Amino acid sequence: MKIDKSNKQGQKLQQALQEGVLSQGEKIKKDIFNKANNAQKKALLKDKFEGALRKVDANLSTNFRCFNEEHNDSNPSMRFNLEKGGYHCFGCMENGQNFDLFDAIKEAHDCKGFKECYNKAIQLFVAEGQTLVKTSNRQAGRFTKEMYKILHYTFLYKIEEDEFALEFLEKRGISIATANRHGLRLWEYQGWWFIVFVNDNGSMVRRRYSKDDTSKMYASVPSKWWNQRGQSGFFNQRVTEKAALNNDIAFVTEGAFDALTVEELGMYGVALNSAKHIKQFFESNNYQYIVALFDNDSTGMISNARFKEQGYYSVNYEDFSHLNKYKDINEALVADREATKRELAALVRKAKEFYKI
Repeated sequence: MKIDKSNKQGQKLQQALQEGVLSQGEKIKKDIFNKANNAQKKALLKDKFEGALRKVDANLSTNFRCFNEEHNDSNPSMRFNLEKGGYHCFGCMENGQNFDLFDAIKEAHDCKGFKECYNKAIQLFVAEGQTLVKTSNRQAGRFTKEMYKILHYTFLYKIEEDEFALEFLEKRGISIATANRHGLRLWEYQGWWFIVFVNDNGSMVRRRYSKDDTSKMYASVPSKWWNQRGQSGFFNQRVTEKAALNNDIAFVTEGAFDALTVEELGMYGVALNSAKHIKQFFESNNYQYIVALFDNDSTGMISNARFKEQGYYSVNYEDFSHLNKYKDINEALVADREATKRELAALVRKAKEFYKI
């Protein structure tokens, strides 16, 4: 949304998000803020956002003209959403989308990502506001093969130690309980943050979740790093042993997030980490009741077909109205958790019929 600066309510929103609207005494006390958990911190910030809106006399109780410059709102259709700490226009925002404090800050201050928005909210609404999220000012060098050597000698952090890792997992529909149960950790390289998946053979895959689009390193730092070049491993293959105890189905996916999604929904998920590892899986796998659940795209279709040729059951996306709308199981989960769980359960039933179990 681009805010129309000539709109009276848009001007008040801008004013509420400027430095100095709240006095130090009106802001959140720093010790209270620092002792709060992640959800409480967001709630505290949004509460002060509401206070700042009230201080500039923004209309919080009735509809007002939308301040989206692209919306000719002749019939006032926007309201502030006090529960979510944001605002919503019933006229121009599709699918009932609500814009919250951090969206407002992004527009008002031209922030590049959630981390910048969060830091700006702290500066605006916390007494003696400071940047509590660590950022790096080090100049990143050119990405080379030598960087892979550092992967063996790095410290891994717990998921709970970074606000934005929790935010990232939440957006992917993965609970902290599932992440911890599967040993996910965090790794930092010159201000770039990765979620670390530990494979069954001890190798690791690092998936980037925090990036700086303005950095000179943006085109050089990969979104996915192994802990050793060329080393491969399967994520969570050990769950086939649990599946075997119950004669149950185990899903095989390409990416670790897809396997984690299956696990999040209470089923067994294994990731090969690349379609290139399918032959290796065929050679090492001893479990029969497998369902191939590769991506719903041309490459995924080929992978699913390879499993089918080996006598395994593979998903036919056309049989599932919800799953067929999305590229992979994680996107389906984010869009509609219950529909994804329901259709995945139906896929299990079809597979059990196929295997006669």
